[in-house]
Amino acid sequence: MRIGVLDVDPDDTNFICRTLRTAGHTCRALTGKTMLADEFFLQQFDLLVLDWKTAHQAGSRAPDRHGHPPVLFLVNRDDETSIREILNSGAVDFIEKPISKAVLVARVALLSRRASQPQQPAREQTFGEYNFDLTFRRVSVGGRPVTLTLKEFNLALLLFQNMNRPLSRAHIRDMIWKQVDGMSSRTLDTHVAMLRVKLGLRPEKGYQLAPVYGYGYRLDCVVEEPASDEEQKRVAKRTKNTCTTAGP
Repeated sequence: MRIGVLDVDPDDTNFICRTLRTAGHTCRALTGKTMLADEFFLQQFDLLVLDWKTAHQAGSRAPDRHGHPPVLFLVNRDDETSIREILNSGAVDFIEKPISKAVLVARVALLSRRASQPQQPAREQTFGEYNFDLTFRRVSVGGRPVTLTLKEFNLALLLFQNMNRPLSRAHIRDMIWKQVDGMSSRTLDTHVAMLRVKLGLRPEKGYQLAPVYGYGYRLDCVVEEPASDEEQKRVAKRTKNTCTTAGP
């Protein structure tokens, strides 16, 4: 993809460009907010990676308007106001700072696949061992069907589609309950608790569904730290002894 990058921090801009070039993309560092208002200039890019506040000040709130490529926004992790604005803006996607190289490459690869595929309704979405059947609104875990109510299914899908990012209570109510007046906050908490049990969203299974204090909820994919050299040697020794005992 041809990607334009603009961040208030030059070091972040350089890091993003180096990372994306290594991944095979053509990347150009943008040097001024005025460029974002030039539709003819922007048409040379397939994707923009922009700092949210910089883009917001330049008026780039509508990433899907005519002549404007999709935008992957950058935002500080603790900036809840900006995150809420991004979610409500209809943005294609966003990444929290500090930026993870692996997440950046994965998000851009996902947007690249979306851009190259014909626009047709998806029949299913898969996240690891979790498969969501969008036609019949059913979910299975490791091939095993799990019974969910329609609201539970929609909430689970929303959380997985926004993996590793916080979702405000207000946004979740908008998306799942369509801002039902007088809805108790316990309703959302109860649905989240049911999903933890039914889908096994626990750290030992690789996922953690946790509240974000004073904001909402966040589903994280838990990645274990790599084992130390000594731990790897002990595991290899145990495996060798087991194989020797058990036979082929």
